[in-house]
Amino acid sequence: GAILTTVQKREDALTIDSAIEETMAEYSRKIVKAVAENAKRDWKHNEVVHKQIHRALDDCLFEMFDQIGYEINKDNVDIIDHLIDEIMKVALVKF
Repeated sequence: GAILTTVQKREDALTIDSAIEETMAEYSRKIVKAVAENAKRDWKHNEVVHKQIHRALDDCLFEMFDQIGYEINKDNVDIIDHLIDEIMKVALVKF
């Protein structure tokens, strides 16, 4: 989905094999869990909760990219914020 599309648009595109696909699926579940654990009643307008979720997602995404061997550096670190923004858009609708 969004992660694949974003990664593939980059000059340093990552080849996705079944092991990476499985890792990404595992982290997708972790991302859902991170949002669900932090989403509480009326969380959608609570900036403190948004920051907690942002930190949890940041940690999760950095860990995922490290595990799949995609180096995050000063030239591409913006991908993390972009993915978090997209995840938050979905979370605000789904949770």
